[in-house]
Amino acid sequence: MGLAAADGGRYTQIDRTPTVLATLLAILGTAVLGQFIVVSGRRRRREFAILKALGLLRRQVICITAWQVTILTGLAVLAGMPLGVAAGRATWALFARDLGIPAAAITPFPLVLLMAPAVILIANTLAFWPGRTIARLKPADVLRSE
Repeated sequence: MGLAAADGGRYTQIDRTPTVLATLLAILGTAVLGQFIVVSGRRRRREFAILKALGLLRRQVICITAWQVTILTGLAVLAGMPLGVAAGRATWALFARDLGIPAAAITPFPLVLLMAPAVILIANTLAFWPGRTIARLKPADVLRSE
C-alpha cells in the first residue's frame, strides 16, 4: 500500500509539469516579443522621424507598430500552432508507447483556437507602450542627433 501511495504522489507532481512548462514558455515568449517590439522601435527611430517629418500622425505611428506586431505574431501562430500540436502528439505517442498505455492524445481544439486571438491581443497590448513612445518622438531631435 505504501508503494502505491508513493507512486500516486509522484504522478500528481508529474501531472502539473505540462501546465508549469506551458506557463513558463508563455512568459518567456511574451518577454521575447516585448523585447523585439522595443528593439525594433529603437532601431527604426530615424525612419519614423523621417515619416513624421513628412506628415505621419501619431496615431498612424501607433498603427504601424500594431500592424507590425500583429503580422509577426499572426505568422508565428500560423506556423507554430500546427507544428506544436503535431510535435506534442508525436511526443505523447512515444511517451505513451514506452509506458504501454493508449497513445491517443487529447487536443483541446477550442482552447487551441482561442489561443490565437489571445496571443495577438497580448502582443498588441505589449506594442501599445513602445508605439506611444515612438509616436511621441520629435523628428527634429532624432534627425539632429544623426
